[in-house]
Amino acid sequence: MAQESDRDPRRSGSLPSHVLIATPSLRAPTVGYAESLFSLQKLLGKAGTEVDLKIAAGISVIAHARNYLASLALARPEISHLLFIDDDLSFEAGEVLEMLRWSESDVVAAIYSRREFDWERIKKIVLANPAIDSADLPGLGGVYRGMFWLDGDQRRLVPGMQPMLMERIGTGLMLISRACLLKLVEAGLAPQIPFNATADANLPIHDFFGAVGATEGLGEDVHFCHQVRKAGGRILGCSWLRVEHVGQFAYVGDLRAIARQGDHGI
Repeated sequence: MAQESDRDPRRSGSLPSHVLIATPSLRAPTVGYAESLFSLQKLLGKAGTEVDLKIAAGISVIAHARNYLASLALARPEISHLLFIDDDLSFEAGEVLEMLRWSESDVVAAIYSRREFDWERIKKIVLANPAIDSADLPGLGGVYRGMFWLDGDQRRLVPGMQPMLMERIGTGLMLISRACLLKLVEAGLAPQIPFNATADANLPIHDFFGAVGATEGLGEDVHFCHQVRKAGGRILGCSWLRVEHVGQFAYVGDLRAIARQGDHGI
């Protein structure tokens, strides 16, 4: 269980000095992803943060793709932070910028929804508030089952502008500090593994995401978060972001909008 001092995450206010935005991709990125990425790059540039972009295309195993991107960031000493952005997510750049102001944490990530709608919640909200604007409904149907796990004795997610400590969280929109990656390597929790799916033949690849050593049945996000916590790291989850997770539809996750409608469960 986290110590009491860890229960009060502090917002440093300062942005990372140099970010590698990293995207695993097996398809053409969505329009929303491209527009969001461009907006975020402009904001970071105005704020004085150096930004590089790397898209790992065609690596079919997601853990291998994330390992490659994290190892690439680690191999470049000027990179202070790695920012994963999956190619099926879109977001408000200003909300992500606020997330990046918590960069002193080992890991800080957005809580975003699955590619599902909670029709029952939408039905309850409409019945309780028949005058609700239909344009607001997509943001009220986000399904968050299995997308995050609160740390320790926290029992309930409280949407707001304060991150909450996490046991595990999805990696789709996640900032990881260079110090965190180094900590995992030095602790022997991200061993070097063979990998030849890219042209970077001389790049040492570390298994941060369990491509080789993960417990069977665990996703790469669960493995990574487990290793971070094992190394004594801290993971923050941010609930203020409105994120679209694109599949057959654009599945909108807006936790604050759901909270404003009352206790409808998350």
